[in-house]
Amino acid sequence: MIRLTRLLQSLGILAAGLTLSAAVTAGTLYRYQDQEGNPVISHTLPQEASQRGYEILTTSGRVIETVPPALTDAQRAAKEAEEQARVAEREKQARQRAADRQLLRTFSHPDDVVRALERKLEQMRSLIELKQGNVVNIRSQIRNEQSRAADAERAGRTIPVEVLHKIQALQQDISETEAEIARQESAISSTVADYEAMADRVEDLTEKQRTKPLPGEMPPKSQGGQLPQ
Repeated sequence: MIRLTRLLQSLGILAAGLTLSAAVTAGTLYRYQDQEGNPVISHTLPQEASQRGYEILTTSGRVIETVPPALTDAQRAAKEAEEQARVAEREKQARQRAADRQLLRTFSHPDDVVRALERKLEQMRSLIELKQGNVVNIRSQIRNEQSRAADAERAGRTIPVEVLHKIQALQQDISETEAEIARQESAISSTVADYEAMADRVEDLTEKQRTKPLPGEMPPKSQGGQLPQ
């Protein structure tokens, strides 16, 4: 019985060895370059060799997979930057498509953009004229207060403090209002540029040409080169 047990154990060890040998024989091979650049084919792959890239082969020598070299820190950073740039470009294109859809919901023809600009400029210029009228009124108030101050001086009296304070406050109002007018006038140029860009974009999207000129612009030429009547 003891001899039979030992025989079975020996046969089991032998079978395991044969199975392992067959697995190695039937397994994959690795082809890589050593530190000197010499090609090596082996059943094992050293860690440092895997960083340089390698190929996985069958025992017949057929390439199953090619694993590229590991990226350096600089290459990895460049790859991440490229991916971020691609993502940013996709997001930019998505925003442009959304803006185009909104633009076409608002304007069906580039001339519609020009008409909207004309209305916008009329509003802006009306506001400027209103503020300019306010400046005229404030200057009139200042003259009245200065007249009161001059009367007090001619009469030998001290100019009332409230008069001086009011003159100072009115002068401050003029400075602030004139600054608002300057900002509004500056905004007119940027508004015209914005609407001109919108008109050009609507032309591209609708393939329709603008026939109405922008404010301050020569009338656009027709297809035949003649100015529209």
